[in-house]
Amino acid sequence: MINNAFILVHIEPLQIQSVYGLVILGAISADAYVTRKAHQPRLTRVKK
Repeated sequence: MINNAFILVHIEPLQIQSVYGLVILGAISADAYVTRKAHQPRLTRVKK
């Protein structure tokens, strides 16, 4: 579906591959960020 939209807008195949690559890198980065945050110990304040 996305590929059809790129073709209708007359985007070059190399640019389409670049966009797919950026989407994949973004997904990997987001997953790494969420995973790192989930395994990070939470800091709690101790009331005195």
